Amino acid sequence: MNVQQAREWIVQSSLAATGALILFFLLTPIHGFPVEFEEALRLMGTVVPVFVGYLGAAIHRLFARAPRTVVLERNHGRMLNLLVKGPVMLYGLGMAALIASFWYSNRSTTEVGGMTIDALGLGVTALVSLQAGTTGALVMYLFAAEARQ
Repeated sequence: MNVQQAREWIVQSSLAATGALILFFLLTPIHGFPVEFEEALRLMGTVVPVFVGYLGAAIHRLFARAPRTVVLERNHGRMLNLLVKGPVMLYGLGMAALIASFWYSNRSTTEVGGMTIDALGLGVTALVSLQAGTTGALVMYLFAAEARQ
């Protein structure tokens, strides 16, 4: 993976994640998912800004007057590929597992108490932290632009 491919992958995955998360959190309360609209919107407000921030960095890069050149050593392309795609995949898998656990543990047929909305929120925050810490660091380099003089 080269630098331009990494930038494009971050933009594409951020657009996909933003759209999917917005749809999920807006539609689940009306489709039997055990969460109120206010709770869904609060969770959406926790996760969506991270991906919107990546998109904002990409827009800044597009219109910067003097973009900084990012040099990547030849043997670092595979590592860049892992660091760009890995956190997004972990985030996706983690969110799927967390949401499935919340839904399953809160079914009407569940005998023991289910996962609380606060516990779901903590899990979402942990996953967002993983995403922001890893992809956020990459975005600083991949979409960086020099200050205007």
